[in-house]
Formats: sequence, C-alpha cells, structure tokens
Amino acid sequence: MRQIPKPTPIYWLNVQNQPTYPAHPESVNDALAAANDRWSNITLVDMSAHFRNHPERHQDDGLHFSTAGSEQLAALIMNAIGPGTR
Repeated sequence: MRQIPKPTPIYWLNVQNQPTYPAHPESVNDALAAANDRWSNITLVDMSAHFRNHPERHQDDGLHFSTAGSEQLAALIMNAIGPGTR
C-alpha cells in the first residue's frame, strides 16, 4: 500500500464467511477491516453480506459462484466503484 499513491482508490472485497470457505474467513475479513481503518484510500466491499443466505448464487459446492452469482458479483463491484471511475 505504501507504493500506491494516496489519492488512488483501492477496492477490496471481503471473503465469504461460510463453512465452505477454505480457511479462516473471519481472520481474513478482520485483516481487511484493519487495513481499511489504516488506509484512507481503501473501500472495503462487503461481498460476504451480499452473498450470505443466497444459495442460488453458488454452485453445488457452496463456494464458487453460479452464473447468477457471477452476475451478482459483477453488479456488486460496479456499484462499489461507481459510474465516475469506470
């Protein structure tokens, strides 16, 4: 982060907090939240909340996105960055 100019916006997606996530999603999200607090140019996008309780957005493994989930992910990102930054 120190190498990125301060006015450069950074968008990070947190990880899904569900049993199918491979390793310690809470720890990953805590680290991302701490970085968000530390660096003023980071925007943390809450992917976890967006996909929670939406099994139709996942493949049968419960982790990877279905076609509908991929479309939702794209919409989440586009909404986060806004029309002025595209």
